[in-house]
Amino acid sequence: MKTVIIKIPSKDVFFRRYTEVMSGIMDVRGKEREILMWLLYYYDEMKNDQQRDEKIFSSNIRKMICKNAGISMASLNNCICSLRYRGIVSGTGHDSRINTKYIVSYSDSYDILFKLIKS
Repeated sequence: MKTVIIKIPSKDVFFRRYTEVMSGIMDVRGKEREILMWLLYYYDEMKNDQQRDEKIFSSNIRKMICKNAGISMASLNNCICSLRYRGIVSGTGHDSRINTKYIVSYSDSYDILFKLIKS
């Protein structure tokens, strides 16, 4: 067995690496993965907000995601629709939610660990 540890220097890198690692399981591609990364990032940013489930798909958060990802609102909506099709997001409009099995919280002491096992 071989172990590979990937150091995580910041919160955005953590969520980027997490979505890269999970992309095979979640079956998401480039822009969808980036949109999911920013959704998880902002979801974690609001961890002390009781209404974060409702706020994560608000127009303010959507605008910030568009700016960070360098895409239009129409492109963002297409990516969210694709994430919904894959079961990562449920509901529609402001009633949308991130599926809880994909939500992870950031800690500055996290690293990503791979264990490579011969079969």
